[in-house]
Amino acid sequence: MWVDAFHDGIKSPAQVEKLVADAHRANLNALIVQVRKAGDAYFNHSDEPRATDITGPPDFDPLAYVIRLAHASVPRIEVHAWLNTFFAGESSQVYLQHGDVWGNRADDGSTSGYLDPGVPEVQTYTHRGRATRGGRHGAERVLPVLSATSMTTSSVSIPTSSSAEP
Repeated sequence: MWVDAFHDGIKSPAQVEKLVADAHRANLNALIVQVRKAGDAYFNHSDEPRATDITGPPDFDPLAYVIRLAHASVPRIEVHAWLNTFFAGESSQVYLQHGDVWGNRADDGSTSGYLDPGVPEVQTYTHRGRATRGGRHGAERVLPVLSATSMTTSSVSIPTSSSAEP
Protein backbone atom coordinates (compact mmCIF):
# COMPACT_ATOMS: atom_id res chain seq x y z
CA MET A 1 0.00 0.00 0.00
CA TRP A 2 1.37 3.40 -1.03
CA VAL A 3 1.07 5.86 1.90
CA ASP A 4 1.78 9.51 1.11
CA ALA A 5 2.37 12.18 3.75
CA PHE A 6 -0.08 14.65 2.21
CA HIS A 7 -3.00 12.59 3.58
CA ASP A 8 -3.77 10.71 6.79
CA GLY A 9 -1.83 7.53 7.44
CA ILE A 10 1.18 8.00 9.72
CA LYS A 11 0.69 11.41 11.34
CA SER A 12 -0.56 10.12 14.71
CA PRO A 13 -0.40 6.89 16.70
CA ALA A 14 -4.10 6.25 15.94
CA GLN A 15 -3.52 6.68 12.20
CA VAL A 16 -0.59 4.25 12.26
CA GLU A 17 -2.63 1.68 14.19
CA LYS A 18 -5.49 1.97 11.69
CA LEU A 19 -3.10 1.79 8.72
CA VAL A 20 -1.44 -1.41 9.91
CA ALA A 21 -4.77 -2.99 10.93
CA ASP A 22 -6.26 -2.15 7.51
CA ALA A 23 -3.21 -3.55 5.70
CA HIS A 24 -3.40 -6.73 7.78
CA ARG A 25 -7.14 -7.16 7.11
CA ALA A 26 -6.50 -6.69 3.38
CA ASN A 27 -3.74 -9.34 3.47
CA LEU A 28 -1.15 -6.84 2.21
CA ASN A 29 2.48 -7.75 2.64
CA ALA A 30 4.10 -4.31 2.27
CA LEU A 31 3.61 -0.63 3.07
CA ILE A 32 5.46 2.03 1.10
CA VAL A 33 5.47 5.01 3.45
CA GLN A 34 6.51 8.58 2.60
CA VAL A 35 8.92 9.92 5.22
CA ARG A 36 9.85 13.23 3.55
CA LYS A 37 7.44 15.30 1.50
CA ALA A 38 8.95 18.78 1.36
CA GLY A 39 12.15 19.28 3.35
CA ASP A 40 10.56 17.78 6.48
CA ALA A 41 10.76 14.50 8.35
CA TYR A 42 8.22 11.93 9.50
CA PHE A 43 10.79 10.27 11.74
CA ASN A 44 12.91 11.40 14.67
CA HIS A 45 16.65 12.12 14.56
CA SER A 46 16.73 13.95 11.24
CA ASP A 47 18.77 16.86 9.94
CA GLU A 48 15.48 18.21 8.59
CA PRO A 49 12.74 19.66 10.78
CA ARG A 50 9.94 17.47 12.07
CA ALA A 51 6.82 17.66 9.89
CA THR A 52 4.38 20.16 11.38
CA ASP A 53 1.30 17.97 10.89
CA ILE A 54 2.48 15.14 13.17
CA THR A 55 0.25 14.82 16.23
CA GLY A 56 0.85 12.91 19.43
CA PRO A 57 3.50 13.06 22.10
CA PRO A 58 6.69 15.00 21.27
CA ASP A 59 8.72 11.78 21.13
CA PHE A 60 6.27 10.07 18.72
CA ASP A 61 8.26 8.74 15.76
CA PRO A 62 5.82 7.90 12.92
CA LEU A 63 8.25 5.76 10.92
CA ALA A 64 9.51 3.80 13.93
CA TYR A 65 5.95 3.14 15.09
CA VAL A 66 4.67 1.93 11.72
CA ILE A 67 7.71 -0.36 11.42
CA ARG A 68 7.22 -1.73 14.94
CA LEU A 69 3.52 -2.50 14.40
CA ALA A 70 3.91 -3.81 10.83
CA HIS A 71 6.83 -6.08 11.73
CA ALA A 72 4.90 -7.43 14.73
CA SER A 73 1.96 -8.42 12.49
CA VAL A 74 1.48 -12.08 11.67
CA PRO A 75 2.25 -12.45 8.89
CA ARG A 76 4.87 -9.73 9.00
CA ILE A 77 4.26 -6.64 6.88
CA GLU A 78 7.31 -5.06 5.23
CA VAL A 79 7.82 -1.31 5.43
CA HIS A 80 9.61 0.58 2.67
CA ALA A 81 10.36 4.27 3.29
CA TRP A 82 10.06 6.67 0.33
CA LEU A 83 10.94 10.30 0.04
CA ASN A 84 10.81 13.18 -2.38
CA THR A 85 14.52 13.51 -3.03
CA PHE A 86 14.84 16.95 -4.58
CA PHE A 87 11.56 18.67 -3.76
CA ALA A 88 12.00 20.77 -0.66
CA GLY A 89 9.33 23.45 -1.08
CA GLU A 90 10.17 27.12 -1.11
CA SER A 91 9.23 27.55 2.57
CA SER A 92 11.36 24.64 3.86
CA GLN A 93 14.35 25.25 6.09
CA VAL A 94 16.86 23.94 3.53
CA TYR A 95 15.37 26.02 0.71
CA LEU A 96 15.25 29.18 2.81
CA GLN A 97 18.91 28.68 3.77
CA HIS A 98 20.32 27.52 0.41
CA GLY A 99 17.68 28.00 -2.30
CA ASP A 100 19.46 30.96 -3.90
CA VAL A 101 22.44 28.70 -4.70
CA TRP A 102 21.00 25.15 -4.54
CA GLY A 103 17.56 25.79 -6.07
CA ASN A 104 16.53 24.88 -9.61
CA ARG A 105 15.60 27.83 -11.81
CA ALA A 106 13.26 27.91 -14.78
CA ASP A 107 14.31 29.62 -18.02
CA ASP A 108 12.72 32.84 -16.76
CA GLY A 109 14.64 32.64 -13.46
CA SER A 110 11.63 31.66 -11.35
CA THR A 111 12.00 29.13 -8.55
CA SER A 112 9.98 26.02 -7.88
CA GLY A 113 11.07 24.62 -4.54
CA TYR A 114 13.25 21.92 -6.12
CA LEU A 115 16.90 21.47 -5.23
CA ASP A 116 19.25 21.23 -8.22
CA PRO A 117 20.79 17.72 -8.37
CA GLY A 118 23.68 19.11 -10.44
CA VAL A 119 24.98 21.11 -7.46
CA PRO A 120 27.59 19.00 -5.58
CA GLU A 121 26.39 20.30 -2.18
CA VAL A 122 22.86 19.12 -3.00
CA GLN A 123 24.18 15.65 -3.77
CA THR A 124 26.04 15.62 -0.44
CA TYR A 125 22.98 16.92 1.43
CA THR A 126 20.57 14.39 -0.08
CA HIS A 127 23.00 11.48 0.38
CA ARG A 128 23.63 12.41 4.03
CA GLY A 129 19.88 12.66 4.57
CA ARG A 130 19.19 9.29 2.93
CA ALA A 131 21.76 7.66 5.16
CA THR A 132 19.74 8.73 8.23
CA ARG A 133 16.29 7.87 6.86
CA GLY A 134 14.57 4.54 7.09
CA GLY A 135 17.51 2.19 7.40
CA ARG A 136 18.31 3.34 10.92
CA HIS A 137 14.72 2.56 11.86
CA GLY A 138 14.65 -0.91 10.28
CA ALA A 139 12.82 -0.18 7.04
CA GLU A 140 13.41 -2.80 4.36
CA ARG A 141 14.48 -0.18 1.83
CA VAL A 142 14.70 3.59 1.34
CA LEU A 143 13.23 4.58 -2.03
CA PRO A 144 14.10 7.99 -3.47
CA VAL A 145 11.42 9.45 -5.70
CA LEU A 146 12.94 11.54 -8.47
CA SER A 147 10.60 14.05 -10.05
CA ALA A 148 10.59 14.14 -13.83
CA THR A 149 9.88 17.87 -13.63
CA SER A 150 13.13 18.59 -11.83
CA MET A 151 15.63 16.20 -13.36
CA THR A 152 16.32 12.98 -15.16
CA THR A 153 17.56 10.02 -13.16
CA SER A 154 20.74 9.89 -15.26
CA SER A 155 21.89 13.34 -14.13
CA VAL A 156 22.94 12.36 -10.61
CA SER A 157 24.29 9.33 -8.82
CA ILE A 158 22.46 8.48 -5.62
CA PRO A 159 24.37 5.93 -3.54
CA THR A 160 22.38 3.60 -1.35
CA SER A 161 22.96 3.24 2.36
CA SER A 162 24.19 -0.24 3.16
CA SER A 163 21.99 -0.21 6.26
CA ALA A 164 18.91 0.26 4.09
CA GLU A 165 19.53 -2.80 1.93
CA PRO A 166 17.55 -5.95 2.73
